[in-house]
Amino acid sequence: MEKVLYFEGAGMEFYSEEQTSQSDVGNFRIRTSFFDKNGIQHYVEVGNGYRPAKNNKSTNEMFLHVDYFFDVGVQLDNPNRKVCKKFDIHYLRTLDYTKENIVKLINDNLNTDFTSLEVLDPFYDYNVHDGKGLYNAMEFIDLNHERAKARKAAYEKIDMEYRKALNEKYSKIQILGMYDNDIVIRCYASDKALQVAGLERVVTIPVSY
Repeated sequence: MEKVLYFEGAGMEFYSEEQTSQSDVGNFRIRTSFFDKNGIQHYVEVGNGYRPAKNNKSTNEMFLHVDYFFDVGVQLDNPNRKVCKKFDIHYLRTLDYTKENIVKLINDNLNTDFTSLEVLDPFYDYNVHDGKGLYNAMEFIDLNHERAKARKAAYEKIDMEYRKALNEKYSKIQILGMYDNDIVIRCYASDKALQVAGLERVVTIPVSY
C-alpha cells in the first residue's frame, strides 16, 4: 500500500531546467511533521546543498542537506537545547537531493515505512509551524487536491489581472487567507498606483471546485 510523505514547500521553487534535471523535489527547502509507527511525532526539514569541487569551491551539483531532524516531544521538553539528529556531512554529500533519497533517509533512521514523497504547494494551506511553537502533523492535512487546484487557478487569474492593470512584470499581490470557497488577497502596490488602476487593496476571490 502506498504511504505518501507530504512536505510543505518552504523555500523557492525550482526555476531552471538545470535544477529540474538534477532533482525531482521542485523546491530548495521543504519541511514536515509526522508520526512514526509508534505514534512518536517527528519534525524534518531538508534542502539542497552544493557539492564542493576538489579546489573546495561549490559546484552546481545538488546534494541532500538536513537542516532539522528531531523528535517533537523531546524538543518541546527541551526548548533551549538543540536535540537534532546529526548526520555526517561527507555521507550526505554522496546523496543526491531527490525524493527517493529523502524518503530512504527518513525510513532508515526512523520507525517509518513511507513509499513516496509529495511537496504541497501553498494552495493546500499546510503550515507545519502553527505560530505558537508547536508543529502541525501532515496526518491532519485537509488534503483536497481539487480545491488546491481551483485556488491556484483563481489566484493566478487575479494575479495576472492586477499585473496588467498596474503595468507590472512581477506579482504585486499576496494571500491573506484561504477558506473553503474563497481566498483573500492583498495588493502591496502604492495607494496612488491602486487608485490610478481602479483596484482594491484587499479582495475576496470565489473558489469553485
